[in-house]
Amino acid sequence: MNYTRALEIAEKAHRGQTRTTEKFTVLTSRGLMTQKKKVEPFILHPVRVALNVRHTNESAVTVALLHDVLEDTEITSAGLMTEGLGDGHVLKALHAITRSTDETYFEYIKRVSRNEIARVVKIADLTDNLNGFRVFGSYADHSLVKRYRKAMSVLREVDK
Repeated sequence: MNYTRALEIAEKAHRGQTRTTEKFTVLTSRGLMTQKKKVEPFILHPVRVALNVRHTNESAVTVALLHDVLEDTEITSAGLMTEGLGDGHVLKALHAITRSTDETYFEYIKRVSRNEIARVVKIADLTDNLNGFRVFGSYADHSLVKRYRKAMSVLREVDK
């Protein structure tokens, strides 16, 4: 498995895409604080996720780099196989971490939890997503934050 090739594929697939954190306001000991929207090239997100799983194994790094391509781009499983990224573990994990349109979010999270590579990558993905909602070290009270934290709890429960 070549995660360098995975990075090239992910960068090309996400080229031109951006990622925006939402604007929100929280009450802190210093008063009201507003976090403004932040826009960045999308590829920075899978790279951060990959950095957070680099201690696991090369397959996890590859899945982290590609974790959004099947869901958010024109890339297909067949295309990944053509590119030489058709390792069974990687494709199974990519399918596990790709949400189907016919399942609820928590059905999806339960499915992710059954694949060890996908589970580790999803925890890193959620962690990176949550970092967009930090204010003075605490998470803002936002509906996505609540959903992501509940998902993290489900995914971490597998460790116990």
